[in-house]
Amino acid sequence: MEALLQFAQDGNINEVMRLLESGANVNVSTEDGQSAVFLASKNGHGNIVKLLVKYDANVNEPNNLGWTPLIAAAVGRHVNVSQVLLEAKADPNGSIPLQGLTALYIAASDGNEELVTLLLHYHADVALRTNADKSPLDAALQKGHTSIVHLLVAAGGGVRTSSIETSPASGDVATPLTYHDALLEAIEANSIPTIVRLLKANTDVNRCGPDGTSPLCHAALLSQEAIVGMLLIAHADGNQPNGCGGTALTIAASNGNGTIVDMLLQDGVNINATDRNRNTPLLLAVKHGHEQNVQKLLDARADATIRNADNETALIVAMKCFRRNEATILHAAVSQFPTAIDPVELQVGGKLGSGGQKCLVERATYRGIQVAVKSAINPHDTPALVAEFDAISTCNSPYMISLLGVTGDPDRPHFVVDYMDQGTLRDHLNKKLAGSAGLLSFSTPHIVWVLANALQDLHAKGFVHRDFKSDNILLSSIHHVKVAHLGDANNRVMDMAMADMLWTAPEVLLGETASAASDVYAFGVILTELDTLQRPYWDLSLDPWTLTDNLRKGVIRPSVTSSCPEWYKELADSCLKFNPVDRPAAKDIVEILQSQWRATPVHAMHFPNLLESKVVAATPSGGGGLYDVE
Repeated sequence: MEALLQFAQDGNINEVMRLLESGANVNVSTEDGQSAVFLASKNGHGNIVKLLVKYDANVNEPNNLGWTPLIAAAVGRHVNVSQVLLEAKADPNGSIPLQGLTALYIAASDGNEELVTLLLHYHADVALRTNADKSPLDAALQKGHTSIVHLLVAAGGGVRTSSIETSPASGDVATPLTYHDALLEAIEANSIPTIVRLLKANTDVNRCGPDGTSPLCHAALLSQEAIVGMLLIAHADGNQPNGCGGTALTIAASNGNGTIVDMLLQDGVNINATDRNRNTPLLLAVKHGHEQNVQKLLDARADATIRNADNETALIVAMKCFRRNEATILHAAVSQFPTAIDPVELQVGGKLGSGGQKCLVERATYRGIQVAVKSAINPHDTPALVAEFDAISTCNSPYMISLLGVTGDPDRPHFVVDYMDQGTLRDHLNKKLAGSAGLLSFSTPHIVWVLANALQDLHAKGFVHRDFKSDNILLSSIHHVKVAHLGDANNRVMDMAMADMLWTAPEVLLGETASAASDVYAFGVILTELDTLQRPYWDLSLDPWTLTDNLRKGVIRPSVTSSCPEWYKELADSCLKFNPVDRPAAKDIVEILQSQWRATPVHAMHFPNLLESKVVAATPSGGGGLYDVE
């Protein structure tokens, strides 16, 4: 295999760039027709695909089996790669000749809602059928991917003619069935007179089609409220699963049909029934942004602690889908007031960290659960620690570390909090930089969303973090991302560690009191870390005093690379303004993030990839940046 192909397959962007700059043939391929862009797409190397495209790689060149790079990306579930290819004019309707499979069919069959949404945005043809005469809609129906069914129907997915005459009231678009059952066909056709005749003839209302779809599930899928009511009156089993394990309630919760949700709850169905991915109705309502259904299900005592196949609770799903209102509702439902803890119930293990210069953080077990315990090293620092957890308890934010309880020792209380098993954000970025981030994925959008919302919650209650930095952002396989370690209001700049000054706003270094605006400045610094993966000012060879003086005067500040989205750069720049009055409030930042991300699948977002960049110094006027490309 030629060097360019090997490096593209392995994800070695530095070597790929070197070879391209030296004149390597960008469209060279293996004996079986796999080009560099094909291999990079197949293996999910979006940054390399983007680089190859810049050098005029043919994004529609198939391999010897007829697979295009887009097909390879779809099979690998690489949505970000698919986005790059489609932006480069990849054909969204290319198919594998032997089977006639398109990227849209593959994504619909695989349940990849984000990729389906992306392909539809680029005008993938929903009417194309495979060589076995199946459409993407057929595949989604067969696999029970209800949200994808609705996307395809809304996009004009292929409809088969029903053998039943539709009534004048039939306004919904029908979805195709691959079998012939009188009741199911009547439901599909929205033929209420036919359904009445069948029910009077004692037709079995629980008889499923060959693919496992029950009449009740099918009516819920099509949002046919009257028919759902008729079937329930006729004793349809509300807990009967469809072919993929979901029930009528999981379907209605996904679709956002509150009337059907109400009817099913009144019928006494299992409120915590799950689909094949272990998603409950509550999880699905959160994922699809149906706030009213979230509240209905919580009022009916849905279990908000159940985790799906991705180990996510409804609260974590809300945070990952940028749904602030739903996250607030869910956190209120699951959070508990801190309790008094008997020290003998804590089995303290090893040290986790310092949690600031004056505190000790230790790992412990409390009633069989892994927790962290924070305490003051010296008793005279206890009041500051008490003030920190008073602020955390008052804010009661889903985006901040949760206080579970406190030991009763008044001189040196121990504060028991969530144990965050994946360490700090700074640790995570260091691992990503070294290419060893591990299996868990903490995306930039998810992290930024948590940080902005944590600041909004803090500032809304009149608190300031004072020590907002990547070392105080904690990650967990259980609790997602949390902000921790609020700074001491009595800390002075002269007591501050030199490393902490990298996130400190110029006005604070000049002696002013920390404020919400200085937290926003620190947030801006973290934005640059997430883009570059590096610590702030990592490449400057300045002695500590010169660096501090330049920070104080606003002569230097961190910036993002040129490969990140323009809006992200503008946001970081606005947060890093020298004058605190010119910085946005946390509430404004959350609104900016919502406008950017709420309507876009997370994995389809165009987001920064760390490319080799030339470094230039910033000027006080903000004309350049430490990580800007000339």
